[in-house]
Amino acid sequence: MIAFLNFELKDKHFFTNPFLSSTDGYERYASDEWILTQIKALTYKVVNRIILLDEKLTYNIYSGLGGIVYALLRAHKYLNQELSDENGVTNGAAFYYYLDGFLGINVTKAIFHYIKKESFDISATITTVVNILMPEKETIFDGRCGQLASILTLQKEANQFVLDENEIHKVLTKVINTGYDCSVKHLYESPLAFPESNYSGKHSSVSPLPYPVKLLGFLKGLAGILQMLLSFWNYLDDNKKSLVKDTVEWLLEKYEVDKASSSAEKDEMKDIGELCQLWIVAYIVLDDEKYLNAADACCEQIWERGISCEGPGLDNGVSGNGYAFLLMYRLTKNEKYLSRSKMFSLILMDPEFDKLMKESENPFSLFEGWSGALCFLTDILDPKNAQFPFIPISFPQ
Repeated sequence: MIAFLNFELKDKHFFTNPFLSSTDGYERYASDEWILTQIKALTYKVVNRIILLDEKLTYNIYSGLGGIVYALLRAHKYLNQELSDENGVTNGAAFYYYLDGFLGINVTKAIFHYIKKESFDISATITTVVNILMPEKETIFDGRCGQLASILTLQKEANQFVLDENEIHKVLTKVINTGYDCSVKHLYESPLAFPESNYSGKHSSVSPLPYPVKLLGFLKGLAGILQMLLSFWNYLDDNKKSLVKDTVEWLLEKYEVDKASSSAEKDEMKDIGELCQLWIVAYIVLDDEKYLNAADACCEQIWERGISCEGPGLDNGVSGNGYAFLLMYRLTKNEKYLSRSKMFSLILMDPEFDKLMKESENPFSLFEGWSGALCFLTDILDPKNAQFPFIPISFPQ
């Protein structure tokens, strides 16, 4: 094993990348045997953690027990252990939320029973969720695009096809109508716009309103919404396709401008690794090299920017950034991306990183903690089938 890695604090968000100049000679440390050992060690760490009361009361897949169970399901195929029970996956969360509620819990249950070769039909639950009168929320985190992500996840990980074409059309129409109406009403510069729900009033100026940078992101913003709409491209009519494509192109132009900027806005775009997923899906669906180039530029920016101080999780953490490289490897088969993803595994499991990273309120969770790292390590062992947890991409066969 490497004797030590040198982590120097670059700014309030990042350490310098210890492998920036070269990965030559280091990949041998991240062998399959070493990664398997780390999976087993991390699984032991997660399973034998002290479960505090706050964690017992948090059931969602984002920061709670549901996501931890999902990570253990991912690791299960590498361990010689029986699946015993769902270990705390219960129904105590908001009914229609995906990452932050009951919907994600039920998807995890479906995956659990599928692995055990047991029946667990979630179709009725999903149908109820998409027909419920819910707030005008469209994000993956707690809105209708979370419903779309759940449909993809169930198809790929539990072999369940849970909604008919009409129901899927209904969800897509609600999302796009909300985005179009908001853009027109508030004169946003993007063709589709999804601002904070507490924004009220009409923009009085005749000039376009700038899109808030903090709402451009993946889980709670525009990038994630667009990724889900692209993922159901064949369900859209020509008018809806035009709105989605034009908004993707607008966001790409904004990304290219902000990438070269040193403004305060640039500091807010910390989830650039997750933007990479949008460009990958846009390239697959729209078949335009500029999106592949944007995905590669995202990876380069992550690599040069440094190592996130936010911890090991998926949301702005080291695992989330590492997934950009894994997914690019799956798309392109370029070994550079796989090599760099392995460097992220070395960083994650380095004791010095564990000491220096910011302390999370949910240190073992999927999106904020070590369960995200556990999923990332399992996908490094099987990179040709790598998928970001709960938000999968339909890669070409």
